[in-house]
Amino acid sequence: TSQQSKMAWNPDPNSLQMLLNLLRNIQSQESAVHADINQKIEELQQSPEFCRYLLYVLTQIPDAEFFMRACAGLLLKKYIKSKPENISPDDQRLLKSEVIKVIGDPNVTVRKAVGIIITTIIDVGSIAEWPDIIEFLVGCLDSNDEYVVDGAFSTLQKICEDHWQQLDHPDNTRHIRVILPKVFQYFQSSNLSHKKYALQIMTSFLPLSSTAFLEDCHRYLQGIFYLANDPNLEIQQLVVTALLIVIDVRPDILKPYLDTVVDFMLHSNKSDDKEITMESLDFWRLISQLPHYCNEFVTPKINVVLQTLLMRMMYTMDDLIDLEVVSPDGEIPDKPEDVQMTLTKTRGSATEDEKETDYDSNYHWNMRKCAAEAIDYLAYYYRGELLPYVLPLLEIGFKSQNWLERDAALLALGAISDGVIKDLTPQLPTIVHYLFTLMRDDIPLIRSVSCWALSRYSGWIFYHSDVEMYRNPYIMELLNRVGDNFKRVQQSATSSLATLVEVAEADIMPYLDTILGVFSTAFKSFQSKSLLRLYDAISTITEVLGEQLDNGVLLPIIMESLQYRWNNVPDDSRELYPLLECLRALAEALGMGFGKFSQPIYTRCLRLIKIGVETIERQKQDPTFQGLDREIIICSMDFISGLCQGIRVSVESLVKDSELIPLLVEIVKFSAHDMCQSSYALVGDMVRYCLVHIKPYLPHFIPILTQGIQPGSRFVFASNNAVWALGEVVFCCGHDIEPYAAAIVEKLLLVFSLPNADDKLIETSAVTLARIAFVLPQLVTPHMEPIMKPFCICLLNLDDPEEKDSSLLGLAEICKINPLLALPHFALFCNVFASWVPSESTEPKNHQHFTELLQNYKNYLGGSGQWEPVFNSFDQHLKETMRKRYNL
Repeated sequence: TSQQSKMAWNPDPNSLQMLLNLLRNIQSQESAVHADINQKIEELQQSPEFCRYLLYVLTQIPDAEFFMRACAGLLLKKYIKSKPENISPDDQRLLKSEVIKVIGDPNVTVRKAVGIIITTIIDVGSIAEWPDIIEFLVGCLDSNDEYVVDGAFSTLQKICEDHWQQLDHPDNTRHIRVILPKVFQYFQSSNLSHKKYALQIMTSFLPLSSTAFLEDCHRYLQGIFYLANDPNLEIQQLVVTALLIVIDVRPDILKPYLDTVVDFMLHSNKSDDKEITMESLDFWRLISQLPHYCNEFVTPKINVVLQTLLMRMMYTMDDLIDLEVVSPDGEIPDKPEDVQMTLTKTRGSATEDEKETDYDSNYHWNMRKCAAEAIDYLAYYYRGELLPYVLPLLEIGFKSQNWLERDAALLALGAISDGVIKDLTPQLPTIVHYLFTLMRDDIPLIRSVSCWALSRYSGWIFYHSDVEMYRNPYIMELLNRVGDNFKRVQQSATSSLATLVEVAEADIMPYLDTILGVFSTAFKSFQSKSLLRLYDAISTITEVLGEQLDNGVLLPIIMESLQYRWNNVPDDSRELYPLLECLRALAEALGMGFGKFSQPIYTRCLRLIKIGVETIERQKQDPTFQGLDREIIICSMDFISGLCQGIRVSVESLVKDSELIPLLVEIVKFSAHDMCQSSYALVGDMVRYCLVHIKPYLPHFIPILTQGIQPGSRFVFASNNAVWALGEVVFCCGHDIEPYAAAIVEKLLLVFSLPNADDKLIETSAVTLARIAFVLPQLVTPHMEPIMKPFCICLLNLDDPEEKDSSLLGLAEICKINPLLALPHFALFCNVFASWVPSESTEPKNHQHFTELLQNYKNYLGGSGQWEPVFNSFDQHLKETMRKRYNL
């Protein structure tokens, strides 16, 4: 690999010198210089030979400053990624032949740039389009040149990490058989970097359980165990990662070694390295979900496991330094960066993500929380069988003179609640009263964790028959802790009250005016991080109780507090993010009851959006310009979306004379995925509730929404919202969608074709596809045969009545054109219609329409004597539904 070999192309000297000058000036700190460079590079990109110039600088000028060559490489990577259509077949061949010649460049930054280019070429194309690259890189591992080996290893590792699914394809598995034996040789290398690359590459293939790996898996596992004794901490962490992957995807091949693995994980749990400890603690979650293995390999060592986990639940000295809980801090302002933004919502019908347990009131995931999660999972598996082992350990902790051990025992008591509460009931009166006293402990962190631990048993406390002994003192003590002079206690008590509301639901109403009164006082004294918990608590109360709050007493208390914050928080404060999130929850839950508060909030949101858009435009010209963060645009759009869902068509009076839709026209052009996610959702809401105002702009929005469907990308929520918004356009505009329908259908079919597409995205796509089918069945029906089964499964699982109605109408139209599509999946097809329940909003003709369709199938199958055996094959529930609802 000689970087002196000449390219079969020569640049124009003047043009080359201009590019070199631009690359040299990239280091300038002046924004004006950067703006000029960006403009000139944009101009140069118009040249068909732009990539050749960059390639020349990277590969043919070894004496140039390394940062210039690396910059050329990164610009080339960006050009390949963004403009692949501009690279001719000749350029592709030149790129592939030349870039590999500098795989062993002496400068590590240049080597990395070369590796990035190689992986980008594969990203844009595929491994099949460059079949020799794997063999080339593996061959480089035999080189005597350390630079060549390093460059090849780092590139190969990146390819394996990003494209392991391609490598597992039957046409490419030969590459795995070439890679694995070679990298395995490096497990015993004296070069730490090479050893790490080898283990990372091996780990990339573990999730595949491919034949190429399984053929020699025990030899590879032995190699991983050999590295478990390596003194290097990075290697140790990689070994932990590898073993976790194996126990997750193929525990059977690990079974012969599991006793050793359990010991290794216990040893790793006690590591001085925080990252190793945290990752290895996840082992107990995984093995607790493998009953036979847990019984055989964990139960004999359960005492040691529990002792280890309790040790890791103790605060470390670093934790205590970070927490700074030394003196009362309730009146000390938090740093602006401590206010964390809430993620935006996605649309479409799908189940909500599982809520992550918040072990204690600390925001950050740490060893303590990892250990709490581990004991939580073990308790859920062992249930009451864990109590004889864990209760004596907790009792030792509670009696300890060391408050750190008492704190760890409290955390463990809260963590095991879900698994053991039924069997722990006889001991709960004693435990709960003990914890009541700890809520007044002198140590603030004990008060904090006691609030949290009790919240895990709040259902038992609230519904105990002795209200005066349990419920009332619990609520009053939590309210006292909200007024604590330590922030962490404030936050834990506030969150615990929100948990209590979730448990008690409407039964909390007699206490709610008192709770809200305390919250109202807290709104005037809490600092930023405590305010976050307060906003979350108000949102929870709103979501649980909804319109019950609008009783003339409770809502004014809430709104007085929120309006006080709204009027006093400046535009550039990050507190606006959780405040807007809270107001959105209120708007959605209260419905029309929120309308009287909406005008001033909407008006300010519109102003914030406008300033945010102006900031983004200014920053394109001057990157140093300081204005509002783009997050304020997102939060403001999310609030308006929530307002639409709350006051519904009444939002039209706010939108009609405002700049919202023209601003939205500009915002949907921005490429940031979080901005797209919110703007696409708001377009859908405008179509749904303000069609008359947005309809003239739909020719602008529809192509952008269609382009926003990117099912293969990791920004699945933005894609989902684009699909949902298009579904609303079809639902509200009918045949107006026809000029755009073919392009939309093409994107939706792509969603169904991907093997690992997101479930939520598939379901939302099914609704939109069905709605298009209702309007344009001739367009959709020819594409349905390969996706009919997953399509019907999606419609079966729909919960939203409106989506169910419109989707089944589309399915019916498809089957009118081609009745044979339903026959291979006829029981599923009938179950879809059985899952439809007429409601007040359902058109009577829909029931008639569905009945006629199913009757036609009965007649068609009956004509050949097939109806009776088919119908008799249905389960009893399906038969009854078909008879009663559709008279079959």
